[in-house]
Amino acid sequence: MLISILIPGKNDNFRYNGTQTLEFNLNQTLDNIESMNVDDVELILCDWGSEQKIVDSIFKRRHKNFKCVYVNPEIAKKYNGRGNYSIVHSINTAFRHSRGNYVCFWDSDCFVLLDSFIKLYNFVEEMKKNQDYNFYWGSRFNIPYESYTYFETHRDLVEKIKNGIQVTNDKIGKGNQFMGTSISLLMNRDIWDDSSGWYEKLPYWGWQDIEFHRRLMTKYNFGGDLEDLGMHFFHLTQPIKNDGRKNNHLLNPQINAPMFKANPEDWGLNNEQLEIIS
Repeated sequence: MLISILIPGKNDNFRYNGTQTLEFNLNQTLDNIESMNVDDVELILCDWGSEQKIVDSIFKRRHKNFKCVYVNPEIAKKYNGRGNYSIVHSINTAFRHSRGNYVCFWDSDCFVLLDSFIKLYNFVEEMKKNQDYNFYWGSRFNIPYESYTYFETHRDLVEKIKNGIQVTNDKIGKGNQFMGTSISLLMNRDIWDDSSGWYEKLPYWGWQDIEFHRRLMTKYNFGGDLEDLGMHFFHLTQPIKNDGRKNNHLLNPQINAPMFKANPEDWGLNNEQLEIIS
């Protein structure tokens, strides 16, 4: 397998309209894989603690190179901290069940259009050919919520993007100036294995990507922003729901792992019995 696309998600509407954006993301990614008609790209979804499984509710589509790793609520709550979702555990868990020589993570409310997907695929082929051991972040284009609230299908929005939705761009900076506005990460799987992935003592969204970047920079080179190489990542901006729950993604402390290999050997829930759905 050349490349594994890792996407974490949960079937609830905490903070964002997560079901709408996740379904869009998964549909667009499988559309890309099917359009390219390749057998060496897989999509790994980690369904983190959903009461109703994502593949039984919001996304019933199947593909031979699509796999869902289901972390049931009882297991998930052991790792959630004070929140209801651990982004770092879910990404690491998706990786543990992937097969690609290279892995590319992007978030549940992000997606790439086919032209960028083709560029990503070709770029990874060159990485393999050149034995590229750099790591690459991808910054994002934010699509205003009002632009797609009432669209019925993800293909409608794809057409509107092609016709020029007004978007804003978040750049990640360069090298040591990385400030955590990325939405994607690409690397050889050996690097991920070597580092043990995202630091699992930072379960919420915030700081964990900066910590990972600092750790990776101590041993590997930062290859740059995938956007600068023609690979564009679109972020489906969502309004924050004012439902009285604390914004747990702000709870991460600003700490660094004491060693390059950040996590114990059972990282990525390797000690748990998880359900694999394909």
